[in-house]
Amino acid sequence: MKLMILNMMNLAVEFPEFFLPNCRLRRIHRNDVEAIFAGLSNPQVVAHYGVSYDSLEATDEQMRWYDALLEEHRGIWWGVTLPGRDELIGACGFNDWSHSDRSLDIGYWLMPEHWGRGLMQDCLPTILRFALGTLGVHRIHADVEPENSASTRLLERLGFVFEGTLRDVECKGGRFLNLHQYSLLATDPIGRALLEDDTPTFRPARGADAKALTALAQRSKGHWGYPEAWMEAWQAALTFHPGQMTGQYAVLVAADGQLLGFYGLESGEGGWQLEHCWVDPQSMGSGHGRRLVEHALAVVRGLGANTLTVESDPSAMGFYERLGAKHVCDVARPVCGEHRHLPILKWMLSD
Repeated sequence: MKLMILNMMNLAVEFPEFFLPNCRLRRIHRNDVEAIFAGLSNPQVVAHYGVSYDSLEATDEQMRWYDALLEEHRGIWWGVTLPGRDELIGACGFNDWSHSDRSLDIGYWLMPEHWGRGLMQDCLPTILRFALGTLGVHRIHADVEPENSASTRLLERLGFVFEGTLRDVECKGGRFLNLHQYSLLATDPIGRALLEDDTPTFRPARGADAKALTALAQRSKGHWGYPEAWMEAWQAALTFHPGQMTGQYAVLVAADGQLLGFYGLESGEGGWQLEHCWVDPQSMGSGHGRRLVEHALAVVRGLGANTLTVESDPSAMGFYERLGAKHVCDVARPVCGEHRHLPILKWMLSD
């Protein structure tokens, strides 16, 4: 993975969001204060977390802290949401960033009703890769109370190394606490693997992407050699506007930031449809189409849907069938006065 020069990225302006199959990592905003308070006042959460609040007003201190991390280049925290939802169910991120030592601390919490689903197991590798690769960090440190066995197991699965225990290092609720010390280095086996991992990542589409996604979709459609008149007839349908990017649109991005493809999900009377699925012609044949579809299927499952439908280009029908979709019917879609039928395919997600 290509390293960026530290401080070239203004995290407060270019906040990196990630669209994972089972959750989304987004920026924490001031209007998330109720969700943050719900978490940091929950007895099960704060039992092993170093910060707690007893009112919304007091929680404003935490909201200011999240903003200050970004503005002062001291760290970055993400809010965790479920697919199709905007309410936070947890948070994870980094703080105490030492630029001179290339080190930072990791932290995370999740509402108890979402424990045991592997959500942090999904989230943390993504942000670890970001810290090591994009921020150029060498050491990531974690403090864990010895009684928090779930967190110690998680860190060990992620490749963190146990360094020892600080005895009676904090006083919480009138009692002294020991803290286990864990770290992950860029030179550790897992750290090296994360740095060498050039697997593309997904992020939510942004309004600013509309022009680039329009060009990508039109290049992808034109790749199949359709007549120029047909391409002109389809131009409006292949033109995207910033307002469309607020829904379930996800962009596949290479490690160097190149846009490889994107998909768009729309919900209507017939349920969820895969409205768009495009791969840049220069990136075809690398498995990105499969990545797009499999990600879309995981997101739709997370939304609680039982089916996903796609109105396919004839040339893509076999591709969707290989990914498990079944041909259910055809629909007339004449273009420029010529008869044309498109196949409708459906995934049964409960199978």
